[in-house]
Amino acid sequence: MGWPSTQRLELLRSTGYVTQHADSKDRRRRLVGLTDEGHAFLAHVTASQTTWLAHAIEYALDDGERGDLAAATTLIERIAATESLPTGDDTR
Repeated sequence: MGWPSTQRLELLRSTGYVTQHADSKDRRRRLVGLTDEGHAFLAHVTASQTTWLAHAIEYALDDGERGDLAAATTLIERIAATESLPTGDDTR
C-alpha cells in the first residue's frame, strides 16, 4: 500500500527536496513547493526513466512493433487531449 502521504512528505522535506509552510490566507493549509535540489532530482529521475524507456523500446521491439507503438502513442495523446466527453449513452 505504501507510505502515508505525511511520511512521504516528511522524507522529501528532510532530504531538502521540498519546502512546506502555512498558507497566509488559511492557516489550516500547508503549502508545499520544490526546492532547487528537488527540481534537480526530478529532472535526473525523469531523464533516467526516459533513457531506460528509449533503450527498452530499441532492444525489445522490432521495427514493425515500434511503428505500432508510435501509432498507439498518437492515439493516446489524442485521447489525453480530449477536454470533454459525451455523457450518458451518447458515446459518439
